[in-house]
Amino acid sequence: MSALPAARRPRPHPTPPPDPRPDLRVVSAPGRAGRYAVVLTLLGATGIFGCVALNALAAEEAFASRTLEAEVAELSLRYDELTVDVAALEAPQRIRRVAHSDLGMVPASRPVFLTVDDRVRAASRASRPRPGNLAAPPAGAGAGG
Repeated sequence: MSALPAARRPRPHPTPPPDPRPDLRVVSAPGRAGRYAVVLTLLGATGIFGCVALNALAAEEAFASRTLEAEVAELSLRYDELTVDVAALEAPQRIRRVAHSDLGMVPASRPVFLTVDDRVRAASRASRPRPGNLAAPPAGAGAGG
C-alpha cells in the first residue's frame, strides 16, 4: 500500500423516496378554543364575584358584631347599676326604717321562739278529716256555745 492517502470520493446524498400521500397539515378543532376561553372567563368572573360577595358579608357581620358588643357593654353597666341599687335596698337599716315608718311595725320587746314537736305534728294530722270522710261533727261541737 502506498503512503499517500487515497482520495476520497464524495458520497452521493440519498434522495428521499417519493411520498405517496398528499401534503397534510395539522388543523385545530373548529370553535373549541373559543368555548374553553368563554368557560374559563365565566368561571373566573364567578369566583371573583363570590370573593367580593363573601367579603361584603364579612364586613356586614363585623359591623353587626361591633354593634352587639357596644350593646353588651351598655347592658353590663346597667346591670352593675341595678346591682348597686339592690344592695342598697337590701340593707338592714333601710328595711328597719321602711318597716317602722311605712308599715307601722315596731321591734318586739320580748322575742319568742316556737318549736314544733313531732308528736304535735302527728296529732294534728290525725285530727284532720280525710277527704272521703264526711262524718257529722261530734255532739256539743259547733254553734250554740
